[in-house]
Formats: sequence, C-alpha cells, structure tokens
Amino acid sequence: MPEIPPEAKALIAEFNEQEARSRAERAPKSPSKRIINRSREIRRPMTAGEISSLARSKGCIVEGGNGRHGVHIIAPNGQECALPVHGAKTLHTGTQKSILKFIEENGVSNN
Repeated sequence: MPEIPPEAKALIAEFNEQEARSRAERAPKSPSKRIINRSREIRRPMTAGEISSLARSKGCIVEGGNGRHGVHIIAPNGQECALPVHGAKTLHTGTQKSILKFIEENGVSNN
C-alpha cells in the first residue's frame, strides 16, 4: 500500500480541525428545554382516567373533591395538582404536559 504524502496528511488534519470547529459552532449553546424522560406519555393524547392510573402507579393519591376541578392528584410529599375531568375527552397538550411534569417531579421513581 503506498505511503500518504505529508502534504495530503496536512490537508486532512486541517480539514478535520475545520469540521470540529464547524460542529462546535452548530451545537446548541444551552441545554434543550425538551421534556426529559417523559417518554411516550407526552406524545399521545391522554384522558383524565389514563393520567390518574399513571399517577397511582407512580405512588400518588387521586382524590375527588369539591369545586371546578373535583379531582386532585396528591404527591407523596404532600403537594397537590388539579386534574380536570371532562368525560372521555382527551386533555389539552399543555395541561397534559404540566400534569405529567408534576407527577414525574413529585412521584416515587420506579428505578
């Protein structure tokens, strides 16, 4: 196999350095604000019943009550989150994300 000339080696090294700088410039400056470790639950619309089942599996208590949002999710640390129940309708995306975030942050981890 023939030897690579020194000029070609220098050009390859220069190219690799330029590529590394280019990748560093394109990399995000701050961490992404994506929701981490909320896997598939966040990607599909869920009903209040499905979310309450998930909350129970994470160690939260789901209680009925009075008022506009009669159902509350109570975390093991005592914090509370309202769960709007609208029959078999799915929750709006933002509402679902915030409730799932509450469950993930305050529930018992299954690690």
